[in-house]
Amino acid sequence: FRNKPEFANSWRRINYLVNLFPSEVHVFARPEIKSMQDLAGKVVNFNTPGTAANFSGPIIFKQLGIEVKATFVPHNVAMEKMRQGNEVAATFWVSSKPLAPFLKGKWPEGFKFLPVEYSDKLEYYVPAYLEHADYPALIPQGAQVATVSVPAVLAVYDWPKDTDRY
Repeated sequence: FRNKPEFANSWRRINYLVNLFPSEVHVFARPEIKSMQDLAGKVVNFNTPGTAANFSGPIIFKQLGIEVKATFVPHNVAMEKMRQGNEVAATFWVSSKPLAPFLKGKWPEGFKFLPVEYSDKLEYYVPAYLEHADYPALIPQGAQVATVSVPAVLAVYDWPKDTDRY
């Protein structure tokens, strides 16, 4: 929020913060994509405006120094394009695991979650993992896919004491 003018000095207006739950980043990619760096210059879908993926995805790619061609369409549309051809290289999701589309859907060989290795560049995020127990059809037994999680917080406005809303 510090980088957005409309939220300037917002920390001065926040009274109470509660850390709620983490939401894991899921970068789901086509077979020919082997790493996050392979996505440079390719189409990555960040879901629709207003979603967690739409907000955090571009920030994470910028912090990692990877320039992608961002699209912002519903994930189900982008996922179908991934199945049909190479127009969309990957989809970027932010949600608590496991996600139903990866449990219910049958994916062709080679579709996978990419590791998002935690580093100091990802200062707003925390390390996390996706595991076989989360996605048995996509992650082999005993394997983990490193990722990061996005913390969710509850914040309240710091109303002055002499107001009704206080």
